[in-house]
Amino acid sequence: MKKSVLLLLFLAGCAAPNPWRYDSISAGDPLFDSAKLTYSPLTGYPPWKIEVLKMGGETEVHLCLMQYKFHPMAGDPSKIKVVLALEDRQVEETLPIFEGSMKLRLSDTLASTLIESLQDGKKVGILIDGFEETIDPDLFKNQFAKFDQSSRNWLNLQSPL
Repeated sequence: MKKSVLLLLFLAGCAAPNPWRYDSISAGDPLFDSAKLTYSPLTGYPPWKIEVLKMGGETEVHLCLMQYKFHPMAGDPSKIKVVLALEDRQVEETLPIFEGSMKLRLSDTLASTLIESLQDGKKVGILIDGFEETIDPDLFKNQFAKFDQSSRNWLNLQSPL
């Protein structure tokens, strides 16, 4: 018994760390059930996280700085340029920055491009405000499957009443 516990601890310690984390809250009503898939760079740099949020059947992708503030574009103090670098092309958009200058919501186009590329097993580079991060798709698929399945599970729940 003691050896098997030690073996399990050893094997768990050998597992590669995953920058993706899945969380969900089942409130009992599909309008209020929520799920979140968060990506945080393992190195802590760049100092941001990506949040894929689902609530009430809607999905949004946010990019949040953990320190500093986004520097808006010259000439428009409320917007910033975001670039997704894919294997075969770049997708670029100018997006509004939330009040406080530490968070922005990706457009539906950028969000679907990011998610679809990662699901297809392609690396995605994100360039914004001098920061750059390349997201490896390897650990994304399993976590996104849980995230994607969460709303289907909620819709299949039966009330005990």
